[in-house]
Amino acid sequence: MNAAWEFVEVSELSKDGLEAVFSNEIAGLRIPGFVADGECRLAADAISAHGFDYYEKLEPPLGRIGITQYERMKDKPAYFEQAKIAHRVRKELFSTTSDPVSLVVDALNEAWPGEAGVAEETGFGAYFAGIIRITIGGIGIHCDWAPQDAPTWDIGSVSGQLAWNIFYELSETGGETTVYRQPWTQQLQAFADPSAFGYYLPKAVEECDRQQNRPGRGELVIFNSRNLHSVAAAAGSGVRVSASSFVGLMPDRSLALWS
Repeated sequence: MNAAWEFVEVSELSKDGLEAVFSNEIAGLRIPGFVADGECRLAADAISAHGFDYYEKLEPPLGRIGITQYERMKDKPAYFEQAKIAHRVRKELFSTTSDPVSLVVDALNEAWPGEAGVAEETGFGAYFAGIIRITIGGIGIHCDWAPQDAPTWDIGSVSGQLAWNIFYELSETGGETTVYRQPWTQQLQAFADPSAFGYYLPKAVEECDRQQNRPGRGELVIFNSRNLHSVAAAAGSGVRVSASSFVGLMPDRSLALWS
């Protein structure tokens, strides 16, 4: 794929497009209208009626429905017990609309020569994928990279990692995702923010190329999550609600999803 380092709009996923994101040749892929507007509104109503839990000790606040491996990186049994519950909740929330995880898995299987599906952990079973978040005050500079975050888990063997988001509701302004062309390396730990676990100081990306993406409702956005990235605060009327997970390139070239 010949393109500048930017978000590339496509009508469907392809092997070339995914490889370009894995190899950091482009900032990401966008598919506008991946989920129809009417389905987005129905799903947003169900999500709003359910309500969100909020991460403890995280400022600004970040609400979610579901569980992440990062939260339970030191307690594998607890993660997989909660993963079962989170999976059932996600299926219930999308029972009258298309399940975002199924939509993304199907799109990946159409595009990628290897199998795509929810990740499995030896001795524990399926991971949870498809966390739903409400972003109000933004998300600081961070990265998501399983060899760093989950070195003793099966997902820690990935050689590449993407993140996907589908946006069900958006604030009037704000909420843009900025991706920095700065993959995680051990040297970046020198810029770890001492006041916010998992975040990095702005100095880490001062000299990096960057691309900002303001999605539309129903848009699927995919980027390389090993790159540092951040989310601007939502502003004006409305809220920013998305479903997401990671996609890891496993040693057998299959694609595994987890949150």
